[in-house]
Amino acid sequence: MGDDFLDSMNAQGMSLVEENFAEQLAERARSLGLESTASIQLDTTEVPSLGNATVNVDRVRALADAKLAARDA
Repeated sequence: MGDDFLDSMNAQGMSLVEENFAEQLAERARSLGLESTASIQLDTTEVPSLGNATVNVDRVRALADAKLAARDA
């Protein structure tokens, strides 16, 4: 039961990290005059974040694109 709780907390924390990264990526795209974060090329498929955790870049891009689309709607 303890491991399930820790896994759940880690997943929630990673979701917040990904959303924060997506917001930063979307803001950077706007500051560069880009309409889509797809124009920003990242070197790896995983971005190191807190400790040993990683962020799924495809998910972050999707979140950032959704934020940009909502802003432009």
